[in-house]
Amino acid sequence: MKHIIVYIEPKDASSLKRTSYEALTAARSIAGDAQITAFAVQGNEQALSTAGQYGVHSVVLAKHELLSGYSSTATAEAIAQYAQSVSADTIILSGNASGKEIAPRLSVKLKAGLLPDCIALSHDGGLKATRPVYAGKAHITVEAISAHAIIVLRPNVFTAKQEGSVSATISSFAPTLEAKHVGVKVTSIVKNEARLDGGVQVVGLFSATLDSLARGVFILLFSICLNLLHDFYLFRILF
Repeated sequence: MKHIIVYIEPKDASSLKRTSYEALTAARSIAGDAQITAFAVQGNEQALSTAGQYGVHSVVLAKHELLSGYSSTATAEAIAQYAQSVSADTIILSGNASGKEIAPRLSVKLKAGLLPDCIALSHDGGLKATRPVYAGKAHITVEAISAHAIIVLRPNVFTAKQEGSVSATISSFAPTLEAKHVGVKVTSIVKNEARLDGGVQVVGLFSATLDSLARGVFILLFSICLNLLHDFYLFRILF
């Protein structure tokens, strides 16, 4: 590996998402002498600079009007253009909702091997990743044999570890984007109303529980009736 890009996302005005810190930590664990660059399409300086606390001191922020709202297609195009401009050979993303959308698109654009749902990484004679199969009953080790590799990390597996308190240096990148690159975009975000002040709405939960209970009782009674009818006709036939 020569150059690793880590896709990061802001959580709020002062920090990144926890999964981004996990990805930065994972990149450090396999980097060796390779350069690591964090890449973002959104976020302010205060939030992005916290990448430095996790050992990555170079952050690139893509700036374009088509990136003002989240678009997985436009984001993938921006990352691909930057990766090609710096000859990066490895890109790491978290396996959250956005990472799962972006990674396959990057794989196609860069003709890169895609290693999804990784729970461990190693760089011993080549980049290798461990991922679960058969509903976690077994693990397999996979290796990208292409010139580029896209690694998608399973969230909450890699522990984010701080390394110092130095803020990262932020530079900008201007991708060449057109309307055709925004094939998909988020138009609105609606908060889930199933929870109120961090707790479950008791009325909704009670109603759902009653509905489930009623269905269960109905199925049980229906089954009993079928068994009684079966026994009745069997008795008529035999006697």
